[in-house]
Amino acid sequence: MNRFLLNDCLIDPSRNTFVIEGKIVDIQPKAMEVLLVLKNNIGQVVSHDQLMDEVWSNTVVNANTLQRCITQLRQALGDNGKQQRVIQTHAKKGYCLLAEINQATNVQQPPSKKLDKRKTFYIAICFSIISLIIVFILLADSAKLNKNVSFINPKPLTASDIQEHFGSYSPDGKFILFQRKSDIYSCSAMLWAKNIKTGKETQLLKNAERLGSVSWSNDSNQIVFTSQTHCMDPKPTQEKCWKLNTLDFSLALQGEALPITQLGCYEQPIAHARWLTDNSIAILESNQDSQQLVSFNLLTKRFTKIYSPTAKFIYSYDYDAKRQRFVVISKSGQDQHTIESIGLNGEVLSHAVIQINDHQTSKEYFNSVLHPSGDFVISYTSSGIRYIDFEGKIVEPHYDSLVDLLSPSFHPSGDKIVATHMMFDTDIGVIKVRHNQIDNSSLSIVSRSSAPEYNAKFQPTGNAIAFMSMRTGNRQLWINENNNEKQITRAQNGLLTFTFLWSPDGKNLALVENGALFVYGLTSNKQKISLPHQIDRITQWLDNGMIMYITNNQLYQTNLSGEVEQLMEGNSLKTAYMLDNGNIFYISDNTAIVNGLQTNTEITALSPLINAKRLIFKNNQLFGINGGDQLWQYNFTTESLNMLEPLKYKGVKLSDVKNDQILISYDVDVKMEIIEFDVINTSQ
Repeated sequence: MNRFLLNDCLIDPSRNTFVIEGKIVDIQPKAMEVLLVLKNNIGQVVSHDQLMDEVWSNTVVNANTLQRCITQLRQALGDNGKQQRVIQTHAKKGYCLLAEINQATNVQQPPSKKLDKRKTFYIAICFSIISLIIVFILLADSAKLNKNVSFINPKPLTASDIQEHFGSYSPDGKFILFQRKSDIYSCSAMLWAKNIKTGKETQLLKNAERLGSVSWSNDSNQIVFTSQTHCMDPKPTQEKCWKLNTLDFSLALQGEALPITQLGCYEQPIAHARWLTDNSIAILESNQDSQQLVSFNLLTKRFTKIYSPTAKFIYSYDYDAKRQRFVVISKSGQDQHTIESIGLNGEVLSHAVIQINDHQTSKEYFNSVLHPSGDFVISYTSSGIRYIDFEGKIVEPHYDSLVDLLSPSFHPSGDKIVATHMMFDTDIGVIKVRHNQIDNSSLSIVSRSSAPEYNAKFQPTGNAIAFMSMRTGNRQLWINENNNEKQITRAQNGLLTFTFLWSPDGKNLALVENGALFVYGLTSNKQKISLPHQIDRITQWLDNGMIMYITNNQLYQTNLSGEVEQLMEGNSLKTAYMLDNGNIFYISDNTAIVNGLQTNTEITALSPLINAKRLIFKNNQLFGINGGDQLWQYNFTTESLNMLEPLKYKGVKLSDVKNDQILISYDVDVKMEIIEFDVINTSQ
C-alpha cells in the first residue's frame, strides 16, 4: 500500500505508522482504515454509517469505537476536537478530512540505529509503559462528563405480568440481577438473575424480604446485600431487624446455595452494602439523626468507622475499587447537597457542592452509582436521570419518551445502562360519606386519562376541582369544572412541586416553583410574590388572605404584597396549620404538637397516624389514611379521633374533603419493568 503525505506527516498504511518530524508513531489498524476512507473522500463529509460499514463490515461494535479512532488520529496529527484543523466533525452527520494530500516518492524514513539487546529490552519496556499511559489517558478522557449524551434504543429485559425493579449488571456484563415481586404495593421482593444472551431467568432467593442493593466481590463469585425482615413499620410485638447477607452466585444459579447471614438482626438500620476486600464490606449505618459510613469485617464481625461527617446527612454512596475511594452524596440542614471523594481511611480527597439548576429542586435526593470510569456518577431524582461530576456539575442526558426511570446502572463497558421503567395510570375520583361511614360503591370519576393524575382539591366556592396531571408529558396544574378541563400552568420543564392551594374565595391558586411563590388566576394569569427567601412548601391559605409557608424549618406567613411575618421555628418541621383559636398545630420529629400562647401540647392520639400518605386540614379538622388504608378524622375543637372504614382502592391517596365528599387518587394500573438503553455521545 503506497505511502502518502498528509500535510507534513508521512503516512505508511502498510506499517500502520505516521512519521512526524522524524518520529515514528504507531497507529491502530482500524484507525488507519478510518483515515484511508476519509482520504478517499477528501473534502467531503463521510457519514458514521459509511465509516462503520467500510471499516467494521460484518462486525458488531458500538459507536464509541469510531470515536476513539478519530481521537487517536487527531492526537497523532496534532489536532483535537476543539480546533478540528485536520479532521472536522459535522454533528449527527459524520467527519470530513481537511488536508493537503501528496504521494510520497523521495521521502526518507528516519534513520534506524543498531541497538544491543539490553537497550532494546529497556526501550521496549519504556514504550509499553508509555503506551499504557496514553491508552489510560484516552480512555479516561473519553469517559469525562459530556453534555451531549443520549440513551437510545430502549429494550425491555423483563416483560412478565409481575413487577421487576432495581436491575444491575454482573461484572462481566453477562447477567442482570433484579428484584421481582407479585404485588407492587408490597415492600418484600425476591432476587432473580437473567442471562442476557440466553434469556434464562433464575430465582436466587427462596424467601421474600425487603432487599437492599447488590454488590459483587472482587473475584465476581459472590454478592452481598442487606435485608429487612420487618419490611416497613413493624407491629408492636415485632422486632426491628436488619441483616447483612452474602451469596455464592455461581452455586445459586444452579439452585445449590442459600444466603449466609453475616450479621443477623442488627438493631440499627443498615443499607447499601459494598464489597471492599475479600473479608470487608462497607455499609451505610443509621444512628438516630445521622448516618455514617462503616466497614464490617466478615471474620471478626466488627465494625470500623470510615467517615462520619458533622452537620451533613449521608444518603447515598458508592465504591470505586480501581482507585480505592468512595463517592459520598450528602445533604446539609440548609438543603445543600454535596459530592465528595473519600479515601479508605476517611480522608476527604475532594469536595464540591452539587449545582442545582432550574430543572431540579434542593428537596430532591440524588441517589447515585458510579460510572465504570469512576469520573462521575449517574443519579436519579423525581425530575429524571442526571450525571454529576466531582465538581458538582449536572448534565441531563437525553432519552426517549420514557419519563419515569429509576435506579439506573451502567454496563461495565459504559456503553449501556439498565433502569427501572415505572408506568402509572392514576385517576381521580369522589366517594361519598353516608351516616358517618364510607360508601366505597359511590365512586364517581373526576378525571380519566392514561397518565398519572393526583393531589386534587375542591374549589372552596364553586364546582371546580384542581389537580396535578402528567398528560402533557410533564407535571402541570389543571382544572376540571363541570367536566370541562383546562390547563393552568405551562412550566417549560414541568412543575417540580406536588402541592398547591386554593384561595378562600376560590378565584386563585398558589404554588411554589423553584423556591418562589406564584399565584395563578383561573385564566392562567400569573403573579410572582417577591419574598426575602426561598420557600420549601406552602401549607395553608387563611381567610384573612395570608399564605402560610415553611422554609428552613421556620414557619412564616405572607400576603400577596410580600409582607412577611415569622410565626414559629421548629426542628424537622414537616407541616403546620393555623387552628380556629389562633394556635398552631405542627408536626416535628414525628410528633404532633399544638403550639399555644404559653405551652406546647403533644397530641398523643395522632402520633401513630401522622406518617399518613397525605394529611388534609379542613374546618379545624385533620384527615388522613393509615397504613391499612383506613380513613381517620381528628377534630381539634372536640379533641376527638374518629376512625372510619378502609378505602377499598389500589394505591389510594387522600386528596381533599368537602362536606360529605372525599376526593381521592387511586391506581388503575401500575407496572415496573427493567429497560436497557444504548448510551451514545451525540457530539461526535
